[in-house]
Amino acid sequence: GFNLSATAKLWEGGTIDASYTNGDGIASYMVFGGNNLNADGDAIGLQSAYISLSQAVNDKLTLRAIYGWRENDEGADEDFETLTSVHLNAQYQLLENTVVGLEYFHGTVDRFSGATFEVDRLQASVQIDF
Repeated sequence: GFNLSATAKLWEGGTIDASYTNGDGIASYMVFGGNNLNADGDAIGLQSAYISLSQAVNDKLTLRAIYGWRENDEGADEDFETLTSVHLNAQYQLLENTVVGLEYFHGTVDRFSGATFEVDRLQASVQIDF
């Protein structure tokens, strides 16, 4: 497999990140895992990509939007064929060693059986460095 990725500073405080991955037999190394081999023992191919745009509003607040996509070439009916996700988040440096975050997440899973599932979440985090 291979991965191509890049980061560019667009303007003051603005950054774009992008990545594309393609390979056979690498599903277990990816986010959300999966089977590396099919029932015949052959490697399953996959592709994935993401793009992220972030903006530092000031020295304490950063806003970010991320779109992610992954597609598996084959799988059983209950396995996912494609995953897509959108993340909208904010991180705020509360103290010198403490960052708090809030994120809205929307994800869609399309299974090989034809079934589709969607989820929306509001997530929060606290990171303390010591």
